[in-house]
Amino acid sequence: IDLLENPAIKDVVLLSVVLEEVKNKNIGVYNRVRAICSNPSKNFFVFSNEHH
Repeated sequence: IDLLENPAIKDVVLLSVVLEEVKNKNIGVYNRVRAICSNPSKNFFVFSNEHH
């Protein structure tokens, strides 16, 4: 998570299943990742790769 929070890391696509697994394993880390995703200057995007 520290690497993702580094200011040099931008323009990242996160898979939704990875984000869900992080949520299941550690809610604190999940909240930090969601905060990064909501920061418009970081350009982090969640890609929904699981179709139901």
